[in-house]
Amino acid sequence: MLQSDVMFKNNSGLNIEVFSVQNTRLHMHKNVAEVVFVLKGELNVKVSCENFDMKAGDYALLNQGDPHYLRAGKDNMTAIFYFDLKSFVHVNPYIQSTIFTCESFDLARYHGQERLIRESLLELLRLYAENNVGSDNQARISKRCAEFMELMLKEYTLIQYYNRNAEIPEEKREKLFRIMQIASEKYFEKNILDLIAEKEYYSKSYISHLFKTVSATSLGDMLTYLRLAEAEKQLLMTERNMQEISSLCGFSDIKYFNRDFRNWFGQSPLEYRKTYKKEVRRDDNMQTVDMSAAVKYIEDKVGAFDTDESPRLSVTPILLKNAGSKKDLFKRLEAFREEAASDDDIRKQNRLAGGHIMPIAIAGKDGAEGSYILECIARFSRTGITPCLVFEFISKASILARVGKICEELGETGRNKVLFWITYGNAGDGNNVEDIAALIKSHWDIEPQIIFTP
Repeated sequence: MLQSDVMFKNNSGLNIEVFSVQNTRLHMHKNVAEVVFVLKGELNVKVSCENFDMKAGDYALLNQGDPHYLRAGKDNMTAIFYFDLKSFVHVNPYIQSTIFTCESFDLARYHGQERLIRESLLELLRLYAENNVGSDNQARISKRCAEFMELMLKEYTLIQYYNRNAEIPEEKREKLFRIMQIASEKYFEKNILDLIAEKEYYSKSYISHLFKTVSATSLGDMLTYLRLAEAEKQLLMTERNMQEISSLCGFSDIKYFNRDFRNWFGQSPLEYRKTYKKEVRRDDNMQTVDMSAAVKYIEDKVGAFDTDESPRLSVTPILLKNAGSKKDLFKRLEAFREEAASDDDIRKQNRLAGGHIMPIAIAGKDGAEGSYILECIARFSRTGITPCLVFEFISKASILARVGKICEELGETGRNKVLFWITYGNAGDGNNVEDIAALIKSHWDIEPQIIFTP
């Protein structure tokens, strides 16, 4: 069974367990948001279309209904927090249809709240451990859980993810929560924008504009995400064929289902089923760790959890669509690093350590922005960050001119220190883009990465 039920022992809406994890089966929880918090060792979390490599001190919030599994080495201790969403409807009536996005290494770090959230989780763990040995802390646990959920709803939902620097008025936030609730309930409908407009008493153009302005992503992209989330469950839980799943999830044509699924998951739906359905039947291999022993272990480890690294973005089709726009998170991350580099605090400067890729959107048709690009490349290279030049396909001549101009400016040594991506949005341009990549390889001995972003 893909669905795994969670037993809640009290009325606080929280259950916590601590494990030494080897591996778990692929599973999901209905109406339960799960926070995976690594206390010791390392952990790999595969959740829907994302894959997180986590180390001690890292945490990630997994959404209700998201299929996921955990993998770890021998020296692992992981606390798992289960939040019963039904218990927090008083905090926000739309919480059961909210999509959260909170990982220590991404948005929390970007907001400068990584430690704040970690300490909130550790406090919940301590209170829960005390409650297990007889102390009546249920009221305090309930209060802290509600505060945690309030923070998640205010700053760590998909509404804020792509527009993370915006101050969203409460009225607009409420409207988007309502829209997301309708979308999550009616994602399979073909005329869903009409349904939302009718229910909200706004025009379709206003609904679309509001969603795009506030969340920095289109309602169409969000619907695709919701439909693919359901399609993943259908692939894992049923024997329905691709045509049936495509229709059931609201795709107008199976070719769009196949295209969108591959964009998000990196595999066709059929390949995904063959790869992961067997993981649903895997036995769990993890040992329970005594709660009080876990609390004792972490008492001296809190400071050691601090990190000097910069945020790690999750590269999705939506993220790539925003490249070059006012909401471009690549640009915002660059600004984040620039601020850190100008700071006298050595810890902040160390956030610029290597192991990161910085995509730079190359605009224009002739590479005229070359001086700016060279400056970016030089700055990133000095800090160990690998610059990645992103060229949007316009025409063969345009791409070759832009690549040629920058390669000339960089010289042979310089261009070997950067990566090259070519993005295209029309499936019919695939052969042309492959020809361009071959020409770039022939002329400048560069192997560009081709990325389809419909």
